[in-house]
Amino acid sequence: MTTRLKITVIRLKNLFFEKKLVNITLIVHDFGGPIGLNFAIFIWGMKDLVIKSSYVDKFTSAFSNSKTVKLISSGHFPQEEEPDKVIQAMIDFLKNENHHVLEL
Repeated sequence: MTTRLKITVIRLKNLFFEKKLVNITLIVHDFGGPIGLNFAIFIWGMKDLVIKSSYVDKFTSAFSNSKTVKLISSGHFPQEEEPDKVIQAMIDFLKNENHHVLEL
């Protein structure tokens, strides 16, 4: 079985990040179909200035068994901006009995 991998490169120039002027290159992979993970959660800050919120649905659609939590007031670092909401979302996700948990 051959998997075709499409890569899109996005270059962001002259961004201020942590009080420094930087250039960022994002590499977005298109795996050509759903990724068969047991489960995944995406916690996305909808005010993210680095990765546009319009990408959330396209990105998460590659994961066949995932949950997306959209935090309306958060930016690129929701775990720092709204830690209580992030922690609660993770707890709720992990408590869901429909997920298969791998014990290592």
